Amino acid sequence: TFIDDEWNKENITISEESESPKWKLILFNKPKWYVVSKSDPHNATIYELLPDEFQNRYYIGRLDKDSRGLVLLTDTPALVHQFEHPKFEIEKEYLIQLSSPFKDEDRQKVKSWIIDEWEVLKFCDIQPTMHSLTYKVILNEWKKRHIRRVIKKLWYNLIDLQRIKAAQYTLPKDLPEGEWR
Repeated sequence: TFIDDEWNKENITISEESESPKWKLILFNKPKWYVVSKSDPHNATIYELLPDEFQNRYYIGRLDKDSRGLVLLTDTPALVHQFEHPKFEIEKEYLIQLSSPFKDEDRQKVKSWIIDEWEVLKFCDIQPTMHSLTYKVILNEWKKRHIRRVIKKLWYNLIDLQRIKAAQYTLPKDLPEGEWR
């Protein structure tokens, strides 16, 4: 069956006490240099790091080979649709590290829009963190290399990109890269 069009956080629940949660999700901490794909003749995939019982899971959203962080896996195709379709505006949070400070005037640009390759790209927000040259970026779309394209268009050098949250699911701080929960 298909999930209702009105997305609701209560539709997605994971509980260790529950024998059969409504949705089964796996939180995977993707390391750099692995691609989020079932197969790739030229690159290692995240499925090479996962146990056999997860080989038929669907990934939710992709992270490029040079990025790291939270990738959700599910056995429910409708859940992939809920997360990825633009009409649901699911928020994702990323930490990015730049080689130079992000300017205030560029913050307004990324919150309104940037055109790249005939596509409109924007951030919901970008905020500095406690760490120098590291910023939290919030998106509500899943577009190919979204953050990288915006940062490059504004002439910044991106050092690191890590997804830390998708909807209400946060990457556990104690989950090593290449591991899952």
